[in-house]
Amino acid sequence: MDERAGLISHLEEMRKRIIVCLAAVVLASVVSYSFAGSVLQLLSAHTGRLVFTAPYDMFTVYIKISLLMGALLSSPVIFYNLWKFISLALTEREKKYLFLFWIFSLASFIAGVCFAFFIAIPSALKFFMSFEADYAAPMITVNSITSFYAVMLLLFGFAFELPLAIVILAKMGIVSPSMLSAKRKYAIVGIAIIAAILTPPDIASQIMLGVPLFVLYEIGILAARLFYKRGRGNYL
Repeated sequence: MDERAGLISHLEEMRKRIIVCLAAVVLASVVSYSFAGSVLQLLSAHTGRLVFTAPYDMFTVYIKISLLMGALLSSPVIFYNLWKFISLALTEREKKYLFLFWIFSLASFIAGVCFAFFIAIPSALKFFMSFEADYAAPMITVNSITSFYAVMLLLFGFAFELPLAIVILAKMGIVSPSMLSAKRKYAIVGIAIIAAILTPPDIASQIMLGVPLFVLYEIGILAARLFYKRGRGNYL
């Protein structure tokens, strides 16, 4: 009976956290809708005037931008509620580690998004737009540029979590710094394949994701050496 009550309480807590996260996303999306036009104008900075090919395209793009901005702006709330939910079953020492994980995970995600927005995407668009010629003028649609930005921002946001993931695996004893160094050539091949699969089918985007992933892999090895030596491969 106690186990049943505990399970119900656990599910009720999860339901509350999910509702809070959804409410945060909806609220942030509603607020972001007012700035969708400005955001779209900012996205066109490297492509010139955008076009739309269907009457409803602009409205659809405004919704997409609002939802993407809402998800990004509410990410601290989502991470926080996830941490609070998981921490119910943890000891005080484990909570401390999980809180640090939440901080670094959020910071890494934001760093990846910023890297994509300010460095990777402008460089990629500059490369693409350089193919303009007298016989071929670019006509970038609002849908295509919005989708491109959304994919790249999320890809780089999650890609920047790689060092943190390596540290956790090293702390658990699943990988070791020496093993990661020895398998570096396989990691390069794996990164190239991942970049080719996840990014749009062009070499510029693949390089823009592949090179940072390899650098992050090396950073992960350096960080793993610190934690692996200290913990001898034991979790927490």
